[in-house]
Amino acid sequence: MLLHSGHNPMHEFSAEEDPVGARADRDNNDLSETSSSISEHVFPIERPTGFPYYAGTSTISSSAGGSNENFRKEDVGSSKLLFKKSEDCVATFLPAIYISWAVGVLVGVPFLVYSSIPESTLFGNILVIRNFWDALLRISNAPIAILSLMTAVYFAPCILTHCKYPHDETVDYNDPWSLRISQWTGASPQKSRSWARKLRSFLLSPHGMSFVMTLAIAIPLNTTTSLPIIHPGWLWYPFGWFSYRVYHTADLASAMEGLCLDQDVHDIHLPRKSWTPALRLGTSSSDDRQHLPLCLTESQWDFLSAGAISSTSKQDVRSVLKGLGYAQDPKAGLAVAVLGRDVMDKIKPLRENMDALHRFFSNLSVVIFENDSSDGSREVFKQWAAEADLGYRVDLMECAEAKDCKLGKLHRDNPNKKQDFAHSSATGDMDVYRQRMVDYITDLDNTLLGERPENAVACSGRQLLAGSWGTEAIPYDFCAFRAWATLANHRILSLHESFCALMPEGERWRNACNSLSPFLQAEIRRADRAPADQGAFYRVESAFNGAALYPLDLIRISKATYDSGEDGQRCEHVGFHLHLRKPVYTNRKWDMHMDPNNPAGPTGWRAKKIVNYVSGNPFLVMMLIITVFTSYMLFVHSFVLLGVYMVYPIMAPLWAQAKSIQRMLSSPQHKRRSE
Repeated sequence: MLLHSGHNPMHEFSAEEDPVGARADRDNNDLSETSSSISEHVFPIERPTGFPYYAGTSTISSSAGGSNENFRKEDVGSSKLLFKKSEDCVATFLPAIYISWAVGVLVGVPFLVYSSIPESTLFGNILVIRNFWDALLRISNAPIAILSLMTAVYFAPCILTHCKYPHDETVDYNDPWSLRISQWTGASPQKSRSWARKLRSFLLSPHGMSFVMTLAIAIPLNTTTSLPIIHPGWLWYPFGWFSYRVYHTADLASAMEGLCLDQDVHDIHLPRKSWTPALRLGTSSSDDRQHLPLCLTESQWDFLSAGAISSTSKQDVRSVLKGLGYAQDPKAGLAVAVLGRDVMDKIKPLRENMDALHRFFSNLSVVIFENDSSDGSREVFKQWAAEADLGYRVDLMECAEAKDCKLGKLHRDNPNKKQDFAHSSATGDMDVYRQRMVDYITDLDNTLLGERPENAVACSGRQLLAGSWGTEAIPYDFCAFRAWATLANHRILSLHESFCALMPEGERWRNACNSLSPFLQAEIRRADRAPADQGAFYRVESAFNGAALYPLDLIRISKATYDSGEDGQRCEHVGFHLHLRKPVYTNRKWDMHMDPNNPAGPTGWRAKKIVNYVSGNPFLVMMLIITVFTSYMLFVHSFVLLGVYMVYPIMAPLWAQAKSIQRMLSSPQHKRRSE
């Protein structure tokens, strides 16, 4: 039974002091029943601050004889003072405790997984916090934070005033008949609703609200995570409909229209940013274009670099011209290694890319290894290789042991394989086939490829993250990524290894864990989203993301070979990069955007087999549920606390003042004055 703070339950009443005492005498028998029934009752008392406490089990006696006073004055007085002081103390410090807890969770949890402060600047460490929560939630944390704050602020008045008991009548302890009524309403019907009241009380608390919001957000997001890869399409990425652009190879010809590679450096005038709107529309005159970098407009630069570089940036233009000087060197060149099987729909965009790329390189070779295709891919590759006057060379590799490389190998994810899927290799024989390509390329004419003692460089090809609803586009090749180990990230990398060690070696989980580990995901984001002053390149132990450049001399000296690890579950690129024994870098400005309709990695039935494998393991499912629920609960709960105890108290006076001004302006007196 709720006792509102405006009515004091400790007030004494008797026939002499209380005008209703006579009525109490007339109903002595009824009051005796009432008194005995509530003598042991616990009264939750609500103060204006909104924090409840309980008045304990003080005995209430209201016999008309007056042999016992209604309350023991000394005990009740001291108890009332004690409770009031305790409540005031709690009311003073509880909001500060909640706010400190929320900030501590949001800031402290990300840094707990690092051995030391990961970045040297404040901005860099703020990015670390953001990246870590994005990795835990597998979606940009901004929408969830905003939703949690808005919900908390909306329900804050109800939470702070305990509107979980809105239908309770105010009990007047000066009126015995009020006690009789309250006792009657507190009989069996009210007891039968006790659990409902407790549930409502919990749901309208910050903790209960956080629990409900966690379920409401996490369940839809995580139950649909696999759908974008089983049934790819733009439908699953509503937030990316206007923010994520796919650059199609069919538009490469128009994007390179007017390209000039023999431009004198002194004739180049960097366009000012004020020119950008006109240049994006292609309205610049022919005279202006002659002085633009490579005679291309800003929109063309944007298309050819997937938005990564700009013709208005002096550093970007200088880097492109330097690379172009190397590419045009007759002693230099580029070999593009292609590994494919049943890739009929990928050949046309690949060829469009090569047709555009060869204009930048004096020597370009495309080396293709294809095996066991059933969709006619090899025949199309043969036609491409046989064409003359391409301006570049296409080499389709043969297999000595089988004509047209019909090796009779089933696909590594083929459902007809007799081997247990859970213990089959996630990479199959890809390491063997890639090694064949490396051996073939290193035997090619030295003048074709050139020899430059440089480092291996991976691109930062990215795609919208499945399950993020289009809020995140990050480098997609999780299995090929290995962060460069430092003292700062030693702990988080160890946690990733422990996450993968949930299942024994040889299990498919050892490969799939790279896509599901929040710790590896956090490191991918930290490397990719580093502050701009750290440059375009970041060091890794391994990365691929769709393409990588390998200096020929480095491969020959290191004698690097592809392998899939001892258990056959490690990505073959990781083994190759480790054998290079030289730093590998990823170039943030070598970017590609994967089409959500045709994403990288396993899709369709291949993705479904992996999903079924993980979801069919009760232990893995339980661990993933615990990880996801804990992550969402900590994040949502922190922002709910901030919304209730920090944002709302700041905004409430402003809202009240705004409403007061609005009422004043809409009042008849103000209207008459304005007239």
